[in-house]
Amino acid sequence: GFILIIVGAYLLSAVILGMLRSWDATEVLWSTGWGALNAVGSAFAAMGFLPVFEAVTKITTDQTLLELADANRPLLRRLSMEAPGTYA
Repeated sequence: GFILIIVGAYLLSAVILGMLRSWDATEVLWSTGWGALNAVGSAFAAMGFLPVFEAVTKITTDQTLLELADANRPLLRRLSMEAPGTYA
């Protein structure tokens, strides 16, 4: 969802910039395409580097907490078997 908002904002900016600079449709489409590629690539790069940033800064993100709370992790599975009622 958020990536689409960024792409839409860039599309609007490219169209407005194209009108201000008298670009033809091809130049606006190229600019929009590069902007969309940049938005998607940036999101994937951020997700890829997230573990590195967490390790360097010693900050735990929501994504890591969600992974640690997975009921299929061995320790949580063992807790639910050995101490029923303490973990739902």
